[in-house]
Amino acid sequence: MSYNNNFNLRAKPWAPRYEDPNGANDNDGNNNNMRPAQRPYQQQYNNNAPSYFSVSGGNHSNNNNMNYNNNNHGNNHYNNNNNQNHNSPPRLSPNAAKLFVGQLPFECDETRLHHLFSAYGKVEHIHILRDAMNGNRSKGAAFVTYSGTEEADTAIFTLHNRYRMLTNRAIQVSYAKNSPAISPYGMFSAVEVHQSNPTNPLPDAAMQSTMF
Repeated sequence: MSYNNNFNLRAKPWAPRYEDPNGANDNDGNNNNMRPAQRPYQQQYNNNAPSYFSVSGGNHSNNNNMNYNNNNHGNNHYNNNNNQNHNSPPRLSPNAAKLFVGQLPFECDETRLHHLFSAYGKVEHIHILRDAMNGNRSKGAAFVTYSGTEEADTAIFTLHNRYRMLTNRAIQVSYAKNSPAISPYGMFSAVEVHQSNPTNPLPDAAMQSTMF
């Protein structure tokens, strides 16, 4: 069973090209100069960027393994479990969709992720996983929360195993284990990711589904 055809009309076959503030362009291998049009929520982001971001530590460090304990990181995602100064928990939409993004460059920051993922919908929150025991260094993974599942599905369809921030591998994009909402396509995609590597956790909703 495949849901790919559902996205032919609305999924963008490109990703925005990142322009480094120091003048160096993203080495994504796509040679793609197309840029998304400015959207109202992007203007809000430009005016008040910190409200979308949080950074906290954790106890996982394997950039090649998506088997993060999402329940643990779900708490760290919005709460201050490591005695760090976090923004107050963001107000999320009732149907918010939370994605796990893996195989990111260690130097990738929140602004770069927002620039990429906001091309596909309203990004409500971004959280980069960092190692508090190693100078708060990025672990090469993050959570990105959209306002709805259609936006999340479009990002998965367009970016997962396709968009490269690293020259030798593409980023991994799938629903987080504790995503508040998930679509049928999201469950289908998550099952495929889990079957390709059983260490990748299934979202809770997918585990309860009869699809498999």
